[in-house]
Amino acid sequence: MRKTARYWGVSESDFEAFKKAHGGKCEICGITPQGRIHVDHNHTTGMIRGILCHACNYGIGCFKDNAARLVRAAQYLREREERPPLPNQRPRPHLKRRTKYKQWKTVPNKNYKEGDDRAISRREE
Repeated sequence: MRKTARYWGVSESDFEAFKKAHGGKCEICGITPQGRIHVDHNHTTGMIRGILCHACNYGIGCFKDNAARLVRAAQYLREREERPPLPNQRPRPHLKRRTKYKQWKTVPNKNYKEGDDRAISRREE
């Protein structure tokens, strides 16, 4: 924390008090960040806004810290939840929930000569 506090120009005790005041949790999703915490800041003024987890900090960065874009993205997601699927649309295979895992088996790779001990793994169908 010492390095983080020094980077942001605050004392270590002030930074710890700030972190404790926010419960040490991400101010957007509410989880306790595993590993490194991310200090969210205003890119124009350099002032600290809060503490975020990696995912929320990255998400805000992708939206270029633009609140209007975030609102439009949230509106987009809300509207699409209720939209009926396209005609004849099926769920993509990787989105289906499986009840039984397929077993992996080792099969010879056709690209190698016979006797070569290199093989690849494929799922049993």
